Amino acid sequence: MPDETVALSPLADPVVAAIFSDIQSAGLAMQSLLDASLAEDGIQIGELISVTPQRHYTQPGERGCHIDIEATTNKNERAFFEVQINPDPTILQRNLFSASRALTDSALPGTTHAKLAASMPKVISINILNFNLRDDNEHFLQPIKLLYTKPPHTVALPQFSIYNIQLPRFREAKQDFTNPLYCWIYAMDTAMQQKITIREVIKMTPELQHFAKGDTGFTQYCERYDRVASDPATRTEYYNWINEQIRQQGMLLGAEERGIEQGMQRGIERGIERGKQTKAAEIARNLLSTGLTLEQISKSTGLPLTAIKNLPRQ
Repeated sequence: MPDETVALSPLADPVVAAIFSDIQSAGLAMQSLLDASLAEDGIQIGELISVTPQRHYTQPGERGCHIDIEATTNKNERAFFEVQINPDPTILQRNLFSASRALTDSALPGTTHAKLAASMPKVISINILNFNLRDDNEHFLQPIKLLYTKPPHTVALPQFSIYNIQLPRFREAKQDFTNPLYCWIYAMDTAMQQKITIREVIKMTPELQHFAKGDTGFTQYCERYDRVASDPATRTEYYNWINEQIRQQGMLLGAEERGIEQGMQRGIERGIERGKQTKAAEIARNLLSTGLTLEQISKSTGLPLTAIKNLPRQ
């Protein structure tokens, strides 16, 4: 049975999917997280239309949960968001693929390229990563846009952008609880790192308590976490998910170890073969001085005629 005293990681797939289950339960929370992530570019959510968790499982070791969001912005633009929690290092390629799908799906039958270009919605991906995709910059938030490579370096396709939130870089950053995004990530990452609840994290920091009281979306997020954490079905799913992660990692480790063993065996076999060839070449060189024909030496040593012809004479 699952241990009811274990704090559920807020970044685990079952917990993310349960918290952001639909717009009625977590609309304010998702809007607050989106606004915090996009604030430095002056983008805010106007109206949230839908919040839909998606699960997909590809291969052992890969994570399988993201949240699809449809909304309008403060500039009356239609926008599709995809929030990924701790995906694998190929996430940028997946973001580009998802963006192309979203743009294609939004085109009406018979739409010309010109009309599609004029009506293209924004497609924005937000990735919370437990690794650094970029090590040459100190900022934990790394926006990506398509720019012209020659000056002026203006945005070539403003409808598409990616926002990578790198947790390892975040842990090195100077504390800034005046930044809503910092507050969000601090709460989730600290809970995950220290294996405690969101409420326990908030109690640790007066500044975070102040943010929690003033931000209605974050307040809803905390309430959703509490409800999800006390739900027996979610706890069972979380327990099974943890065991599956352990099993998958064991499979990967086992495959790696088998690969090493196979590599060692192949190396030994190749070494033995090279040793045999070296010895055969030495014997062939000795036989060349006896007057035997190349054919006779080849039959005795197993070396091809061309190899014997190219042997250096003693």
